[in-house]
Amino acid sequence: MEAKTKRYGLTICACFFGYILQAVVVNVSPTLFITLKNQFMLSYSQLGLLVLVNFVTQLTCDLTIGSMVDRIGFRPLALSSAVLAILGFLTYAVSPWVLPQNPYPGMFLGTVIFAIAGGLMEILLSPIINALPLRQEKKNALMGFVHSAYSWGQLIAVLATTLLLYFLGAGNWQWIFIVWCIVPFVVFSLFLIAPLEPGVPAEKQQNAKSVLLSRTFALCMVVMIAGGAGELIVGQWASSFLEQGLGVSKAVGDVLGVCAFAFAMSAGRLLYSKIGERLSIYSALTKGLWILFFCYLAIALVPGRIVPMVCVVLSGFGVAMTWPGTLVVASEKFPLAGSWMFAVLAAGGDTGCSFGPWLAGKLVDIYGAAPAVHRLAEKVGISAEQLSLRLGLLIGTVFCILGILALKKLKHKQENI
Repeated sequence: MEAKTKRYGLTICACFFGYILQAVVVNVSPTLFITLKNQFMLSYSQLGLLVLVNFVTQLTCDLTIGSMVDRIGFRPLALSSAVLAILGFLTYAVSPWVLPQNPYPGMFLGTVIFAIAGGLMEILLSPIINALPLRQEKKNALMGFVHSAYSWGQLIAVLATTLLLYFLGAGNWQWIFIVWCIVPFVVFSLFLIAPLEPGVPAEKQQNAKSVLLSRTFALCMVVMIAGGAGELIVGQWASSFLEQGLGVSKAVGDVLGVCAFAFAMSAGRLLYSKIGERLSIYSALTKGLWILFFCYLAIALVPGRIVPMVCVVLSGFGVAMTWPGTLVVASEKFPLAGSWMFAVLAAGGDTGCSFGPWLAGKLVDIYGAAPAVHRLAEKVGISAEQLSLRLGLLIGTVFCILGILALKKLKHKQENI
């Protein structure tokens, strides 16, 4: 079995870098949100829309291409994803030069293009690992390991983007996207030569209708939606919250906030890859969401800087296994469902990832315009913008509770089988 794992080392490496690419696709633009807001007078709603279109595009890929993965094959789609990522990064980068008066449409288009690349990676990587001829326990551990690459990629993307912004200057932010074209080039090179196993043959696949209409699958979808929203609300808005909401510098906000959040999420996934075979996945997921719930409460309601900053970090650990853990549950329950099942579940996750941050941004704008919030901000001694950011992030607690309730029903169903 160890020999088999070594034989597919290049495949695992390709998937690892594929998740890094997906993290870059999701996180580089939000890391530049305050720079873009100040330079081009963008609103929080416009910034939130960029997050929304990113994940809606990935969601569209999940629903339209996911069912064709087994017919087209893993390799052609993986190579196409890398090419599209380069094209999207370059489109985003040149938008201020091509549209100097209003580069937002170019940013929007670039986001759509590289979001397609992220969507393709999302529907490919988990099925590629699941198709490897390894023990289920080994595949589950590998699932946690390769998903940890997303967190490492988030950390690298935010930290490197912050450092590049510091050395290049805010006026040269577009060169950052050009530099990031290196990652999809590496992904293209790896998937060009990595050994890939085919997915479940069509004639052996479980009937899609029986899977989609099952209560177990519906509950898995709820957990994916709740987990996606819970992760991305804090993940996408952490930098802006720490900078504007707590008044810390951008460098401190990015490094101690977003990067530490990503590190904690990666640590949680790596921990599961080491000891997951000895843990109940339902217990791990439920405890993680409770951690996330209390972190959101503290971020929104506890005064001062230290506790909210610590909770931004801890929230990464809390949400670490929600996405890969739900995929583990589904793959064990429906081992012959085919690659389409991972795509549909990813669509659920992307629904939460797109709607959650957008809703948080919308609430921030609404609270920021509310006279009652301004009066309350004066009483507690902070700015209205700081208070509105805190209140907007509080919506994350709702998604946590939805996920916890769904997991409770999933566990109960498991015990009654």
